[in-house]
Amino acid sequence: MDTGNPLFEAWVNRVDLALLLTQDDLAGSSGGPPSLLNGAALEPMARKVIDAVGARGPSSRSYFANPLRTFLTVTNLTGVPYGLPMTGNQAIAHGMRSYADHVRFALNTGTGASHVYADEMELPPVADTAAQPWDYILRSALACGAFPAALPAQALTRFTSDYDSRVVTWTDPLRPTPRPPDWTDQGRFYEFLGVDGGCMNNEPLDLARKVLAGANGRNPRDPVEANRATILVDPFPEPPDPGPSTTGTPMLRILGGLVTAWIQQCRFKPEDLALANQEDVYSRYLITPSREGDTGASAGHHLACGLLGGFGGFLSRDMRLHDFMLGRRNAQRFLQRHLAIPSSNKVLAAGYGDPTVRQNYAFIENGTEYLPVIPIVKSFGPFHNPIEDPEPLPAWRAGGIDFDSLERQLVSRVDKVLDGLLDANGFGGVLIGAYLAPARLMARRRLSKFVQGDLRGTLRSWKLT
Repeated sequence: MDTGNPLFEAWVNRVDLALLLTQDDLAGSSGGPPSLLNGAALEPMARKVIDAVGARGPSSRSYFANPLRTFLTVTNLTGVPYGLPMTGNQAIAHGMRSYADHVRFALNTGTGASHVYADEMELPPVADTAAQPWDYILRSALACGAFPAALPAQALTRFTSDYDSRVVTWTDPLRPTPRPPDWTDQGRFYEFLGVDGGCMNNEPLDLARKVLAGANGRNPRDPVEANRATILVDPFPEPPDPGPSTTGTPMLRILGGLVTAWIQQCRFKPEDLALANQEDVYSRYLITPSREGDTGASAGHHLACGLLGGFGGFLSRDMRLHDFMLGRRNAQRFLQRHLAIPSSNKVLAAGYGDPTVRQNYAFIENGTEYLPVIPIVKSFGPFHNPIEDPEPLPAWRAGGIDFDSLERQLVSRVDKVLDGLLDANGFGGVLIGAYLAPARLMARRRLSKFVQGDLRGTLRSWKLT
């Protein structure tokens, strides 16, 4: 039964590995299978979310800016071309391509004037997947989360003019100079393949900061003057594991380590590390999952879906439900105790003018009085009563996993994907297929061992069974 909560339906009830292992996306794919998993199963879910929002009417909220800006990071596999001229031969420039891309939208909330920038797509107040702007944000969202090879890349089309001011040089601090791409007979439109934006920019704090402060501005950081901030929601704050061993490492592991190094280096941002170490910066906050109060039931883990490198949630609704409800609990704690500023702040001092309200929400830490930026109130009763019944710690379990069925589906899907790859290569594929027949049998045995042995063992070590 539909709960009426589109996000809960999408993240908890509908995303399941059994659905992603179906094979209807492989029919008629003459160029080869689009991905290891059936990404086509995600599109109806995305449409359902947007249509559910549209059915509720205009998205007007008095606390939303108009327009409400949204960025989706995308790894642009086609690349945007740039040329770097050097002193000497001005006729030839050093060619480069930029692959860290993003798509930006401006939702008209229906309250007052709505100014849209040249590279933004305006979304009308009522969501409708049949409308071109909403269909485009749907495609962009699928591209934003398309983990390479696991889920299919998305073909996106932009105006070439959207990139005119992406790169800006500051030869004079007061006179920025846009550097457009070096298009070659590109025309008005630019098509590219987009995959997971996290490959290049997994924490796009720079984009959020520019929306708040402007391209050359800075958000006030002082506790008295701070009036806006960025919040990073980080599901996996732990540092990644180190790379391959320095001795006796086989070639494939070195190649895998190289891919990991590329991704992690793209995510390394020393300027953010520097600001994170300053306790007097009140313009940026971090919220992470935490099972605070756990008595050891989770073996030290926080997100059940963190299993298998973040793909574990596909295995069990129980795991997805745990993470969804833990998110609610952590958000309550974050708003109550962490998204707070010293009471000397100019903005909050005006908002907490009522002494009774101030008394109910203020708290002391290290001798300083703090006030929540967004106070949590009951859904009933006087406004000044803070929440008294926080979300309970959700159960840590992973039920409903049919390992035998999972093994059959995995083997069948991998077989079909391999068949599609070989068919796409014609007669050469037939020869390769005959040569790789023993390897296919080995792959089946490996999959069986993974499901029946490794996966069960990992679930036990995480205390999920």
